[in-house]
Amino acid sequence: MPRSRLNQRQARQAKRNIIIIALGSCVLLALFLIFGTNLLVKFSLLVERESATAQEQVDTFVAPPSLDYIADATNSAEIDITGSGESDGYIKLFVNGKQVKKADIQSDNTFSFRRIKLTPGENSIKAKFVNKDNKESKFSETTIITYSNKAPELSIISPNDGQSFNKDHNPLKITGKTDQNVKVTVNDFWAVVDGQGNFYYNLSLKGGDNEIRVQAIDEAGNKAEKTLKVSFAE
Repeated sequence: MPRSRLNQRQARQAKRNIIIIALGSCVLLALFLIFGTNLLVKFSLLVERESATAQEQVDTFVAPPSLDYIADATNSAEIDITGSGESDGYIKLFVNGKQVKKADIQSDNTFSFRRIKLTPGENSIKAKFVNKDNKESKFSETTIITYSNKAPELSIISPNDGQSFNKDHNPLKITGKTDQNVKVTVNDFWAVVDGQGNFYYNLSLKGGDNEIRVQAIDEAGNKAEKTLKVSFAE
């Protein structure tokens, strides 16, 4: 009998445990259905909003124009600027941060600006595209061009004008000084120029008078020229 009563108590306890577990499961299921559904709805709305925002960004993106190659330096106060961009719009051109002109996009997606004025020194040039809905692109890549119309410095250290030389000085070493980043020619042959503008060239002399013409040419195309004569006795 004791064992039978013990078995009955264990059976009743097991039933209570089953009922408690079942009730707990129902409560958890109910909570999930209530709050879990809301979470799913909120997540779905979030994804929808993000998708709409991404699509809006794609729809409103305006590609910036592209400028054609421009030389790093010029000795002209005015230059022409060309490039390409999207169709159905126009281009705003900016020089040194200020808008200077507008130009329509042509049927082949190109544009051009004529006789754009530069200021002495460095000039930054960039552009924007504006579409038919009046939406602007970001700036194009910036191009820097230096305007200078001043001839480079040029001095000939050796030889002196009117000097005479014999066979011990043939070829004759021509030396001098100019500005940095300047090219030098001696009688139309390229001289060696170092980073500080010092140059030299070994010139073969002929009997009698020899004319020596030295030219210095900077990146903008400005030139300085000096001419001297020396005599050579064979």
